[in-house]
Amino acid sequence: MLKKLIKEPLLHFLLLGGLLFALRGGDEAAPAVAADEPSHTVVINTERIRSIRDGFTDYWRRPPTEAELDKLVEDYVTEEVLYREARRVGLDKEDPIIRARLAHEMGMLAETDLERLSPTDSDLRAYLAENPEEYRRGDRCSLRQLFFGPADNPENAARAEETLSTLHAADEDAPWKNLGDPIGLPTILERLRWREVGGLFGEDFQAQIQQAPVERWFGPITSNYGTHLVYLIEREEGYIPDFEDVRAIVARDWEAAELLKRRDAHFAELRAKYDITVESLPPEAPETPDDAS
Repeated sequence: MLKKLIKEPLLHFLLLGGLLFALRGGDEAAPAVAADEPSHTVVINTERIRSIRDGFTDYWRRPPTEAELDKLVEDYVTEEVLYREARRVGLDKEDPIIRARLAHEMGMLAETDLERLSPTDSDLRAYLAENPEEYRRGDRCSLRQLFFGPADNPENAARAEETLSTLHAADEDAPWKNLGDPIGLPTILERLRWREVGGLFGEDFQAQIQQAPVERWFGPITSNYGTHLVYLIEREEGYIPDFEDVRAIVARDWEAAELLKRRDAHFAELRAKYDITVESLPPEAPETPDDAS
């Protein structure tokens, strides 16, 4: 159900509007569109970019990465185009508080113009062939893990290497659970699906233990948390089910993906009407010791 919910276009619009409104936090900076600006010209000036960046920083207690800021600016452009199109068709009541809602409603109006989706078996078989791992069943693993702190500290990797040598030299039944650092994760995880491993530790971690030897400590490897040693207790190989066994699920996923693709194409047509300029922020001066104090 979570995968289906994430693919819902309605959720995308609600999250987009809600996040951007939260990032602005009631910001009363100069509007992105001046009264005398041509209706199809969008300028995202440095003041607006700073507002978006600062809103993210206030919310997450850290500045956005360059990629995150680019994505937030692009989301703002999306909202701006949909907002103006909403005004163009008479949805706007000149109330800035409902800006995100108007953008959402405009997106919903666009979806009503899409023809009813009716995939053929050929469409669905092709979708299954393109996304086989989405429907994989039965693959699981059980593992032990020891944590050695953040991955950006080389001393942690050195401690992990030393501990690995100790584990290889010790008897299999020798105590091991207290050899790492405390972390809010179990030291033993049983019968996890590979997707669950990736969701918990990260895709790179998942990829490494999928190729790891069974019943032997190995590492160090890194996860979303930091540096680990891992002992793969068992690895159960899964399988891709037959098309007829998952046809209904594939049909729902295909429809959601196709609707999203058509919605994006429709928005691209709307956006093409606008002359959009996104200004660049000047580089920030490095922090000095006096600034830090």
